[in-house]
Amino acid sequence: MIVKDIIESEYGGKITVESTLNVGTTFKVALPIVVTERYSPKILIVDDEPMLCQSYQRYLSRTGYEVETAINAKDGLKLIRSFKPDVIIPDIQMPKMDGFQFAEAVWKNKPQQKIIFSSGFAYVDDINIRLEKENLIFFRKPARLVEDLLHSIKKALKE
Repeated sequence: MIVKDIIESEYGGKITVESTLNVGTTFKVALPIVVTERYSPKILIVDDEPMLCQSYQRYLSRTGYEVETAINAKDGLKLIRSFKPDVIIPDIQMPKMDGFQFAEAVWKNKPQQKIIFSSGFAYVDDINIRLEKENLIFFRKPARLVEDLLHSIKKALKE
């Protein structure tokens, strides 16, 4: 009786009982399907190329992500406080504060923040050495949207 009351009154469900002597008893519980709002991971793109930011934002928004962009590291750091991204994608080569300096500033306050680095200058040895040494997620620009961008985001979200 207690279970019946909980299922029906609190969950809007139904419970039925079927019993056959010397065979057994079956309880069937039916609960309504509840559609909940689906969570969309938040992505922050920090790149000094506005057209690239716009392109990534348009593509990722269509694939179910909530996306914000900043065209410099200073604006990106401000956005983090209000937007609270799951993943941040900074360009490594930016004026005033590069992507690594930006990441260090972010990790100082939020060490678990997922960051994916991107650069069109991936052939530079010191960049490659740091990426490999610290096991950082990286893709080369211009990115292939599915193979590079989406794959990197999914990898970061799983870690």
